[in-house]
Amino acid sequence: MPGALAETIAILVLVVSLAIAIVRPFGLSEALGAVPAAIVVVTTGIVSVGEAGDRLGEIGPTVAFLAAILVFGHLCAEAGVFDHLGSLAARISDGRPRLLLAIVV
Repeated sequence: MPGALAETIAILVLVVSLAIAIVRPFGLSEALGAVPAAIVVVTTGIVSVGEAGDRLGEIGPTVAFLAAILVFGHLCAEAGVFDHLGSLAARISDGRPRLLLAIVV
């Protein structure tokens, strides 16, 4: 595939997948845009299967860590941990915005 065409397709795929991740139509996961985008990039030959596998091997542990953190954050939110900590920070700051910022940071 010619370089300019490959770059154009890659940019379009990136823009569409980012738009889906931002808009999240019907509350669906960001994977709705990312997985088909990855398939398009590999099937069109912009990135070879070997290169894609190499990249997955390199970033796999990082992606797994980020996924685990997202799951942990979701579980904490459902359990009310963030609501509790936010209320506690608000009480301790007693209406002082700089103290609230310091507590949060």
